[in-house]
Amino acid sequence: MLFKLHDRYDLSRWEYTKKVRIAPYEIPHSHPILTLNSQYAIGPGADEDLILATYIHEQLHWALD
Repeated sequence: MLFKLHDRYDLSRWEYTKKVRIAPYEIPHSHPILTLNSQYAIGPGADEDLILATYIHEQLHWALD
């Protein structure tokens, strides 16, 4: 889904790290490696807007550091 969002939107303005880890059961966090979970990326509850918002939110933590 993240690749699909990259194809649809120019996210370069909001990206401060290229290292992204997908960990299905972890809480999303920014450091030391930006980590997203797959809770909202698959299945009937898939929500692209929520994945995009979480990704940009965690990227902004990198901008503030």
